[in-house]
Amino acid sequence: ARPELAHVQTIARARRAAPLSTLGTMLVDVMHRVPPDVVLPPLVGTYVSLNLYLAVVGVSGQGKDTSDGAAEDGLVSDTPVRKIPMGTGEGLVKNYVEYGEDPETGETGIIQHQTAAVVIASEVDKLAAIAKRQGSTLMPNLRDGWTGKRIGSGNSGAEFRLWVEPHRYRLGVVVGVQPGRGAALLNPDEVAGGTPQRFLARSRDQALERRLKDDTRSCYAEQ
Repeated sequence: ARPELAHVQTIARARRAAPLSTLGTMLVDVMHRVPPDVVLPPLVGTYVSLNLYLAVVGVSGQGKDTSDGAAEDGLVSDTPVRKIPMGTGEGLVKNYVEYGEDPETGETGIIQHQTAAVVIASEVDKLAAIAKRQGSTLMPNLRDGWTGKRIGSGNSGAEFRLWVEPHRYRLGVVVGVQPGRGAALLNPDEVAGGTPQRFLARSRDQALERRLKDDTRSCYAEQ
């Protein structure tokens, strides 16, 4: 194993956390520190963002906070990760921009005040409740945000006409998903829209991780 992966496994085992969910959380935290203008090359179509979404799967009380803590302690950096609770689609945009007066030019308009954020929904039910609200823009904004597209809206009121330009923001998303409660990500409408395909799913159940690893090895052995 590479030294970096060995480090992740060591700190996860030391903190009694699931290595795969610890690795996933670390990856989100690392991407938070990468400037948003660092993108994947346009091999097909256009440039694609490094924004990263993580679904941490496991029953309630199975150690999501343990994985989060191990991941934070396992990364040495002077740059803090800006983690905020999941909110509405409009709130997602306001994490980066606001309507106001530019202190340098004196002009009134959209001012970008942040470039990076990690949005967290510890329970997928919270994501589901927000997405079900009439006129909710959360799920479309999340889908566009994964690729680094322009997110926001052009509403009639100037103070509500907010958007963030492509590849001017870094967005990480972490959602806790309990077995049997993943309809917010896996219902037919979201599957058709491409929502679950944007999430990296990792288990916080160490026993499940070991079973999956054994099953994978068995498959290769049979071939």
